[in-house]
Amino acid sequence: MSTCIKTVAALSVMTAATTALGQDIPDPNPRPNAWGSQTYYCGDDTQFSSINATINGAVAGDEIVVTDGIYVEALNVNTPMLQIRPETTYAGVIANGATAAVWQTPTFWNPTEGPDANNDAAITIGANTNNTYIGRPREFRKLASGNIVPNRVPVGNAAATREWASVNDSSNNGATYQNICGGNDGGANNGPINFATQERAAAGDGRTLQGHYTDGGAAGNAINIAMSTFTFWSRSHDKVAILSNDGKATISWCTITAQNGFGGGAMCTGSDNNTQFVRCTFENMWADGDLLNGVPVTAISCSGGAPVFSGCVVRTNFGGAHTGIIHSGTGAMPTFSNCYIASNSSPISDGIMVVNSGASAFMNNCTFDTNLSRYGTIFFDSSTTADADAMLVTSCLFNANSTIDGQYGATIHANDAVANRAPMVAFDGCSFMNANAAGTDQGWAWFTKDVHTNYMPECRILNDLSNGLLVTGASAGASAEEPEGIFADLSGDGVVNGADLALLLGAWN
Repeated sequence: MSTCIKTVAALSVMTAATTALGQDIPDPNPRPNAWGSQTYYCGDDTQFSSINATINGAVAGDEIVVTDGIYVEALNVNTPMLQIRPETTYAGVIANGATAAVWQTPTFWNPTEGPDANNDAAITIGANTNNTYIGRPREFRKLASGNIVPNRVPVGNAAATREWASVNDSSNNGATYQNICGGNDGGANNGPINFATQERAAAGDGRTLQGHYTDGGAAGNAINIAMSTFTFWSRSHDKVAILSNDGKATISWCTITAQNGFGGGAMCTGSDNNTQFVRCTFENMWADGDLLNGVPVTAISCSGGAPVFSGCVVRTNFGGAHTGIIHSGTGAMPTFSNCYIASNSSPISDGIMVVNSGASAFMNNCTFDTNLSRYGTIFFDSSTTADADAMLVTSCLFNANSTIDGQYGATIHANDAVANRAPMVAFDGCSFMNANAAGTDQGWAWFTKDVHTNYMPECRILNDLSNGLLVTGASAGASAEEPEGIFADLSGDGVVNGADLALLLGAWN
């Protein structure tokens, strides 16, 4: 698989040469699909060497498949119902006879010179991108006819590893179509594709109370979302990897980082922004809040709209200025669900997650683990946020977070210019634990240290705060999306009864 860096000029020469010779690689390219759209194979080893030109030539419903490599060109996506994914790679046969495969991992890096040198991102997503998927495809697709069909991709075999090998070749040297996910539908060649480790492991995954996750390793401080598709690199401190202007696309199973360490991750702008990031990893970026089109550059920056981050990992990033690692401003209302936000450092910024300028956020079932900030893991200036946009934090775990003063705000620090304002933040069934050395882990004293606000009272509490006990080492076969065990089930027999009380009294001292 190629790892060479390609330039736009070189790609143009290659395109002209192969077109002149009348070569289609593969043949045919594009390939017609049964539902009337086309699949374009582009990048290294094909005649469509410019990824961006291929995207621009596609129409709604088409599929763009990118071969492995590092591509130095600025992509622009503004077409609905596209499916943009990597090529598959054959990886053998698993125990149940289904074909095992992995995604190739192409990398996109916006250029520093040439006609696209002034581009702000490796990929820019426009407003006309409803139902466009970038990265791992969804498990089914709805056709223009209204029919819903399983989403399938071709996978090669030991004799012909490329997915574009003749499908169902009589000599058995071709590719076979496999479902993206789901159960076997009974056909000979369409069992579930096994993109190995695509889901969180069921056994030994180090789960904690309420379904939060670590990788189960000795340090236990990184979630295991192992299978990436595309990687997007930012190139400098005032640029980002992904820029979405009122975008509607879904970015799935991608890695967002900075090639040289400096630069931002994803920036979502516009009041109609509804970009969705699913199981993406934002890591190893130094973004100090420099402005790009008036919006601060951070690992994740939201300015207006309601983008969604589901099952994402935000880790080992460094922030400066006052904008943090995650920034929500200008009336934005992002949602973070089942996310793991860990090992980030922003010691001169107000918080790891900074929310201001009339914005808010909704966080559900997220883990904030071992982060260092100036004032608070979440810093919320709600002075211009409407009452109806109060922040809701549900079923979240805050573990081992700290602030520079070592005392206050390990969970949240909130300010409001309106005196004696009713609380603009509510905690619902959350856990606080192992905070600042001067913080506390039990009872009413939580509020004197871990939550620091000028509301009256300090915050709203819906379902009680839990005691923060960790439950680790999931049992084999347990669902990856369910909490491990039953709280207070000390004997581990699946029920809470007198046996558990006896264990408790026996340990009393």
